Amino acid sequence: MPYLEVSRLSGDYIYTSTDSGVSWTAREGSRILASIASSNIGTNLAEAVVNGQIFNSTDTRVTWTPSESTRVWRSITSSNDGTKLAAVVDLGQIYTSTDSGVT
Repeated sequence: MPYLEVSRLSGDYIYTSTDSGVSWTAREGSRILASIASSNIGTNLAEAVVNGQIFNSTDTRVTWTPSESTRVWRSITSSNDGTKLAAVVDLGQIYTSTDSGVT
C-alpha cells in the first residue's frame, strides 16, 4: 500500500493523498476536528473531535469507532504503527492508549 498522507481543515473535509501530496481527495467531513493522527502507512487513524470524542479507524477510514468520553481535545499524536496514541485535553490531562485507541 502506498504511503497515505492526511490533512484536515476545521469544518471541512479530510483530504488524503497516496502520491506524496501531488494530488488530494476529499473524504468524509462530518466532524470538526481539533487534531488528526496517522500511522506511517495511513491504515490506523485517530481523530480528536472538538468538544467530542476520539474516533479511531484501523482500516484506512472504512469504519470509525468512537472511544473515550466527550472532552475539549486539543491534539492527538500516533506512533509509526498506530498502536500507541497520546491525546491532550485543553487545560487538562494527557491520555494515552497502547491498543490503537480501543482504551
